[in-house]
Amino acid sequence: MSKPQTTPGPERRRTALRSQVQAWFETLRAHIGDIEGAEGLAKRIQGWSKPEDVMRAYPVLVPLFLDIVWRSRKTDPFIGLLRTEAGDVAEKTTDILAMSQKPFDDIVMAHLFGTARLTCERLQKDWVAKEREKRRNPLSRVPLLGALFPPPKTESLLTDYPQKGLYEALKPHLNRRGQFALIEALATLPTRTVAALGAIVGALESPTTIRALGELNKSDFKIVMEMAEAYVLSLNGMPVEGALAQGGGPDLTVPLAQTLTHMLGAGPAFLALALGNRQLTKDAIVKIAPVMKEGCWPVFTDAEALRRVAECPLAIVGALQALSAEMHQRVSMLLSEIEDSDVAAFAIRTLRDTVDAGLFLSWISDEAHISAWKQFIAHLRKDAGGPRAAGALTQPIKTAIKAVCERSVRVFAEMAEPMGQAA
Repeated sequence: MSKPQTTPGPERRRTALRSQVQAWFETLRAHIGDIEGAEGLAKRIQGWSKPEDVMRAYPVLVPLFLDIVWRSRKTDPFIGLLRTEAGDVAEKTTDILAMSQKPFDDIVMAHLFGTARLTCERLQKDWVAKEREKRRNPLSRVPLLGALFPPPKTESLLTDYPQKGLYEALKPHLNRRGQFALIEALATLPTRTVAALGAIVGALESPTTIRALGELNKSDFKIVMEMAEAYVLSLNGMPVEGALAQGGGPDLTVPLAQTLTHMLGAGPAFLALALGNRQLTKDAIVKIAPVMKEGCWPVFTDAEALRRVAECPLAIVGALQALSAEMHQRVSMLLSEIEDSDVAAFAIRTLRDTVDAGLFLSWISDEAHISAWKQFIAHLRKDAGGPRAAGALTQPIKTAIKAVCERSVRVFAEMAEPMGQAA
């Protein structure tokens, strides 16, 4: 009577997986010099005896070695290392391999988890060693007294370790092979930051962004996330009620991750500006983000630029884009008096496109031109400010606005002449 077949237990499957990977690694070490394109790795790999050595020391190399094994599976001496239960060499990375009972894709992910765990352990060990030395009592170095002043225990030191429990927090968000290149950066994130970001961690693509997030204290991190949420809200026009919360509402994971990359990529100067002008920055983002999208961040050069954008009428921001940060407050206030936003936007665009860019900039940034702007607005009200049906501007209204702009160019030029003579 035959015994019933049983499914291998977790420990047996892990042992089989380790055996398979070790076989790959040993074959790779012995023959990597013969593989086209891998010659440069031959000397380096000889210093390691098992896959964990690579995973611990050079996370970015792990997927390269795995790819070499996969590409070489039908060549000597690799043939036979990736066979299915049927005895054939695997054709797809989703085929179940006989030895480990796992597809190649799952083995890659297992290496990603292992690499993250080993990297976290390495950084924790380094941190503990430095902290132990830092907190060591000077008298412990004196002969015969050392035993009286033992070094702090690891358990007590780890209570202050920002990355305590980091691997467990990261693991649910490790979801693709591209993250091998991010492991070193991810391992520097405080555990509290990972917990706050949630699924956003898994969507981050930039090591620079990850490290920048890791350097933020708790208060600054909260403000940065408020800025990112304000951007996503203004861009998508959808409710953002605690975008970091799990479940419910729209999935903002990828938009928030991309926003953090663009925002933090604007540099430390912008970050300092935003942290010091919290509400003003949010107001400016809401105004200009729908117009300029990720191109908005370089516009925020100082608090005054923030204020100009935040106070500028929305329709005018749409017409001026980055120039909104150059508009004088009094000019902005005057233009906000134009009741019809479509008229305001079309008029400003027309005026801007009629003259030289430098000349137009001088008109919007210098309060000496206030009188000309008042006349401009008065003519718009008279010739294009009447009631109209909802929808796009009609051609007669556009024609009237263009005529107002032509007259206004002459008014600005006439007012500039006395100013030039006075100068």
